[in-house]
Amino acid sequence: MLYLLILIVIALFVFGGMLYAKSKGAVDSSYKPSNIKKARDVDQVLKDGKPFSVLLLGTDTGEFGRDYKGRTDSMMLVTVNPKEEKTTIMSIPRDSLVAVPGHESEFPSKINAAYEYGSSAATIKTVQDWLNVPIDFYALVNMGGLEKVVDQVGGIEVTSPLTFDFNPETAHSEGDNLYHFTKGSSTFTHTKNGKTTTSNTMNGDDALAFSRMRYADPNGDYGRQERQRLVMQGILDKIKQTQQRYFQVTLLKKLGSQRKLI
Repeated sequence: MLYLLILIVIALFVFGGMLYAKSKGAVDSSYKPSNIKKARDVDQVLKDGKPFSVLLLGTDTGEFGRDYKGRTDSMMLVTVNPKEEKTTIMSIPRDSLVAVPGHESEFPSKINAAYEYGSSAATIKTVQDWLNVPIDFYALVNMGGLEKVVDQVGGIEVTSPLTFDFNPETAHSEGDNLYHFTKGSSTFTHTKNGKTTTSNTMNGDDALAFSRMRYADPNGDYGRQERQRLVMQGILDKIKQTQQRYFQVTLLKKLGSQRKLI
């Protein structure tokens, strides 16, 4: 799910340069180039204060024993307008059929497969060609990274847009490790080993379960994208409540191997 870049965007354009400078060293340590030429002069774009884009990618790995490369099951295009202090987030449906540059023989391919074919470079090229939008930056985070961000900010509160049950071990609504979310409420239950707990504050595990469910959502992947955005908003709301505390170097360092940035 994609949240590191949002934190950086907040530091740059909401909380000011001081917090950005404080976190820069930790961000630099996670830098990994995509090894493709940018579609435009990004340094000049930033210097001129023009809108820039960030492609946020979330892989389906990092938890539940998933240590393979994976696909980008969460994809969001963020456009930041520094002058207007406005950020626009657009979800990209993972099942969108596209031609992945360099892999046209596989056409039609689902857009989330581009990362599996050719890592971040193939994903960036695919999105640029498909949407005709230059990708200035990208961030990649796996499921373990999402958990760490939510836990680091002390949990989040999210109102569920629908009622559903979800077992993160089976990805369905049966079994012992079962969550129950209720439409219009931030209160949820979690039953495991015969014990049920009730809460309205999600920790990392809870937020991951809430944002992963897809099969029982009448809107399918669109519904899941909505819940992913709600989790993102919950993180942003929590950070804005106590800016200095949460935007610390420790938060970025804890993400460690869970994210990459360019």
